[in-house]
This record gives sequence, structure tokens and C-alpha cells, in this order.
Amino acid sequence: MNRIVSLLLLCSVFVVSGCSLFRVYVIDVPQGSPLTQDQVQRVEVGMTPDQVAYYLGTPNINDTITPNRWDYIYMYLPGTYGDKAGIDKTMGEQKLSIYFDATPKVIQIEGQPSIPAEQPVTPLPDRLF
Repeated sequence: MNRIVSLLLLCSVFVVSGCSLFRVYVIDVPQGSPLTQDQVQRVEVGMTPDQVAYYLGTPNINDTITPNRWDYIYMYLPGTYGDKAGIDKTMGEQKLSIYFDATPKVIQIEGQPSIPAEQPVTPLPDRLF
């Protein structure tokens, strides 16, 4: 009787845990526009949207309600290769907002501290197949 209960308990632990005990591969998920401090420091108050787009690229979010604000957002969720590279899981979201006036010229830049000096690079896999 004890063996049957122990066996059922062991089987239920494997069923409940799913495949988390046997983690094989998790994909790295980069989303958005990765920016560096070097790129952000080139943007200055008084620049035109074309000049900002030259240094940072087109914005991720170009809102129709607030067309005078450009948002650059980047989030990286490390998977198998990110874990091997030691990329911090708490890296979090990086958000940069640039505001233009009616002329249009840059009047305000927000979120500069959230941008790292350089973006982490994930290593290439040892083998593809």
C-alpha cells in the first residue's frame, strides 16, 4: 500500500511539474529597438525629427493621439543562450521618450538613465543541429 501511494505521489509530482525539470531549450526574446547611451547622447534639444531618426531610427510607437512624442522601447528576456552568457534577467524594460513642439523640434528627452552603456550580446550556439 505504501509503495502504491509513493508511486502515485511521485507520478503526480512529475505531471504537475511538467517539463520544467527537463528544461531543454528556451528561446531568447529581444523586443523593440536596442539603444545605447552613445546613441542617446547624440540627441539634443532643438533637433528635428529627421535628425533624431538618423541617430535612433524610427520610433517603436508613433501615437496618433500624441504625435509630438516618440517612444523607443526595448525589452530582452534571456533564454538558454542568454543564461549561458550570464545576462541579467532583471535587466527590465528600457524606455526612451522624445517630445517635439509644434515647429517640430525636440523640447524634452525622458528615460535616459534606463538605457545601458552597451546592449548585451548573446553567444552563438555551439552547434545548430
